[in-house]
Parts: sequence; C-alpha cells; structure tokens
Amino acid sequence: MTLSVNRLAKSLVAGELNESEKIKYYLAAIYLQLINAGIPAYFWGSKLDNVGAVSFGLGAIVATLCIVTIKNVNDKIDGRNVIERLSILSFPAFLQSIALYLVVYIGITALYVVTGVQSIYFIFSLLGLSFYYWVGFELIRKALMKNIV
Repeated sequence: MTLSVNRLAKSLVAGELNESEKIKYYLAAIYLQLINAGIPAYFWGSKLDNVGAVSFGLGAIVATLCIVTIKNVNDKIDGRNVIERLSILSFPAFLQSIALYLVVYIGITALYVVTGVQSIYFIFSLLGLSFYYWVGFELIRKALMKNIV
C-alpha cells in the first residue's frame, strides 16, 4: 500500500489496482477518519475513554463488514467500479444516515432529560457511530441490490 498520492494516481490511471486493492484503500480512509474524529474529541476535553474506544472499534467493525458486503454485491453486478459506486452513493446515503442519526439523537436526549436514566444515553454513546455507518452503508447495499440481474 503506497502513501504517495502521485504514485497511487499513476497506478489508478494505469489500471494497476484491482477492486480488492481499491477496497483496502477505502477502508484505510474510513479508519483514518475514525482516528481523526477521536483525536480532537480527546484534546477538547471529551476524553476518549473505554466507551469511546469501544464505540470507535465497533464503528470500524461495522464499516468493514458493510463495505465487504457491498463489494460482494458489486461483484454480483459486474465486479467493476466498486469505489466509484461507494464514493458517489455515499453522499446521498450518508445525508440520509445523518438525518436519521440526528432524529434518534434528539429522541434519546429528550428521553434522557425526561427520565434521567443515564443508561439510555450510555447505550447510544456506545452504539451511535455503528448505527450511523450501518444505515449509510445499508442504503448503498440496498440500492446496488436492485441492480443485480
């Protein structure tokens, strides 16, 4: 796996990367984003404790499983352009995922304020990121499934 943007671009233009190698780069980008999201949270006072670490770990696992499933669906379609499809479909899919996440977050927060039951908020803190990834990638998977002939 090269970290040189220029060498990677050259390999892509030359058609030297297969779809599985492209998926590895996509997964690496997802993991990098997870790490990048955790670092500011840590330094801005929202310490990455055990719950945060488990949440990020679960998010990485869910994202990985979902992306592998999408690659398998893509293989059933034609086995080509998996990253192009993931990248382009991610925009509308994750807009919907964000909207649903925010609705659930507001609902959980309201439930917490009304009941004072902290475990409600704890469970969402633990599973919220996984939920976000699952919804977004599931929307992509379902959209691609409709194109299997």
